[in-house]
This record gives sequence, C-alpha cells and structure tokens, in this order.
Amino acid sequence: MDSPTWDLFFLLKKAHPEAVHLMMQKMKKTFYSNILKNHPDASWAWVELGALGGGISLNGQYFNQENCFKKALEEDPGNGKAWNNLGVLGGGDIFQQHFNQQACFQKALEVSECQNGKVWLNLGIVGGGRIHGFTQRDCFQKALELDSTMADAWHNLGVGGAGFSGGSAWAWKEWGKIES
Repeated sequence: MDSPTWDLFFLLKKAHPEAVHLMMQKMKKTFYSNILKNHPDASWAWVELGALGGGISLNGQYFNQENCFKKALEEDPGNGKAWNNLGVLGGGDIFQQHFNQQACFQKALEVSECQNGKVWLNLGIVGGGRIHGFTQRDCFQKALELDSTMADAWHNLGVGGAGFSGGSAWAWKEWGKIES
C-alpha cells in the first residue's frame, strides 16, 4: 500500500478499532481459506483458521473452530498447537477416540517439541497430568521456567500457596523452596 493508504488505514484504526479488527479478521480468514482450497493438507493453515474461529465451507463441508483443529490433526497428528487449541475448546473426538482437555494438553507436550509455557499452564489449570507425574504446581513451575513473565502461571502458583521472593519461588510450609 502507498503512504496515503496507510495514513487512511491508521486514521480508521484510531477512530474505529473494532471495525478495523473485524476487517483484519475477515482478511486473515480469506487468506487461510484460499490456501486451504489449494492445499487442504496444510495443517498449519487449519490451526490458524481455527484460531480465528473457523467458519468456512470447503468442498461442501462446514468447518467451525473445533473442526479446523481436528482437520489439522488429521493432516498432522504431531501438531502440538492443534492439540493445545482443541484442549482449550474442551477436547473432542478424533481418530475414533475421545480426548478430554487434559489428554489434549498432554498430547501437545508428547507429540512435539512443544516447550510452550501456555500448554504447561493449560495442563496445570485442568489438574496436571500423567506425563512424568506432573502435579498442578509442577505444571505452573514448568510454565514459568519457559516464560517467567506469564502472569496466569504466577497467579495459579500463588493460589496454590506459593510466592516469589529474593529471586526464588517459595511455597508455604510443606513445600519449601522451589528450585528454579
């Protein structure tokens, strides 16, 4: 776009941010829809479209948000981002099996090098996981190891009785010092 077009865009964004946000969402959906029409096996594009809420029809089939994440997993069962996002939606049935939230988050951590603090946070929020016996507190600590600025992880760790002092995380009485 030329300079006057950008100027107009930024003026519109300042005056009507919600309208510009909706316009950008629609443009992104159109972009991913066009990619998927030509490359329906592009797992990453299904994830991105799902993150935008889904809402397209392709070859006569409607894809809502959940269906986008499921389609991404059908194309690439090792897509940790798709597993995480399906878990955020509450889980679902895929590969003739039901995966609840916890199972989706665990799968996200198992199938990829998904060392993403958000996935650990999500797993902690739903109660922890069977992967190496991680408790909720373990999950929140792991999230903070990966991203020490994650306020939700600090909050959830604090709700469990932990705190931060002197460069170290501390927990009340029975937990002692949390090594970082």
